[in-house]
Amino acid sequence: MPLYTFFTKGHLKDFLAFPNILSAVTGVVSGFIISRNKNKSKNVRILLVLVPLALCTFFYFNHSYYYDFIFHTTLDAKKYIDEKKEVFELTDRQANKVKLDKDKYIVMDFWNTQCMICFEKFPAFEKLYEQYKDHPELQFYAVNKPLRSDTFDIFKRTEKYTFPSVRGSGNIAEVFDVRGYPTVVIVKDNRILHSGSVETAERYIKKHIR
Repeated sequence: MPLYTFFTKGHLKDFLAFPNILSAVTGVVSGFIISRNKNKSKNVRILLVLVPLALCTFFYFNHSYYYDFIFHTTLDAKKYIDEKKEVFELTDRQANKVKLDKDKYIVMDFWNTQCMICFEKFPAFEKLYEQYKDHPELQFYAVNKPLRSDTFDIFKRTEKYTFPSVRGSGNIAEVFDVRGYPTVVIVKDNRILHSGSVETAERYIKKHIR
């Protein structure tokens, strides 16, 4: 097994170890079967079964890592750790400014009205919110990135959920370098601690916030 498996940490270690183990096992099994079977057409059929099975298993257990790699250019959702950011502004349904506690971890789910996947991910964010809403060190917000094409009340999109919904200032995405939607960002004292999916945000909370 490659040595880097032993020197990497956390979920990235799991991500690197799993495909190597899976590839090794698939290779050994395939080689054994082919060496015992001289029928070439049958060998091809066996490989056509084993290889897709291995790939499907791999992506099933690691799809969230690829989601973060594609949309956040990182495998462990920690690219922006400790980058000091400027002050931002959030407003609620009544256009009142929302004051954030710098001493708490602020979990923000960034979305916009053109993002269909964002709507599909709201239930997952709702589940995370319900699980930790009473935690004294955590605050949750679904943060809408305003678009020029918005022609309706954006809060209607989230009114059936219980998590707090706010509208961000025009430059909110640039402030946090949000390049894909949805993106869940965790900040504390204006420092970004996590940038990734709902799934990686949940893992971060479980690992770093007691």
